[in-house]
Amino acid sequence: MRRGIIEGEVACDLWALAVTLAWDASLPVVTQPRRHIGTDALWENFEYMAAISKRWIDTHPNGMYPNDQPRMPKDDSLLKILAERG
Repeated sequence: MRRGIIEGEVACDLWALAVTLAWDASLPVVTQPRRHIGTDALWENFEYMAAISKRWIDTHPNGMYPNDQPRMPKDDSLLKILAERG
């Protein structure tokens, strides 16, 4: 994205949620080596994509699903099973 090889809007539409979840989960692993070597350059492309992805999610809170297309039905069977088990 940073180098323009893939358009940011396309990358975020496809991977924003996965990238932000992975960044959040990886943050302790990213932070310690950065402190140890004294630079934030380590994993900077990942960080850049995560930052762009977070902004994309903030500006598209309901995703990009076309308004004129019906959604697939929801399935609450798991909720019913969990409620029965208390």
